[in-house]
Amino acid sequence: MKVFIAGGRGRVGSRLADHLEAKGIEVVSGGLEDGIDVISGKGLAEALVGVDTIVNVLNTPASMRRGPSRSSRERSPT
Repeated sequence: MKVFIAGGRGRVGSRLADHLEAKGIEVVSGGLEDGIDVISGKGLAEALVGVDTIVNVLNTPASMRRGPSRSSRERSPT
């Protein structure tokens, strides 16, 4: 299994990454320092190649939050 952690180098994300890696799970940590901007999408497609699960532990300021993406709304039960 391969897991992408948005914010995987932060306080919460790094602990999660360590825990998953100790269980033998491959972890890809992504953030601005890695050239991955999950808000604009820059570098995201490349980072998600082969990923099975995405975990978001970003500490995004409230002024940057946009609500659920269109694709997540489409998957939500009505």
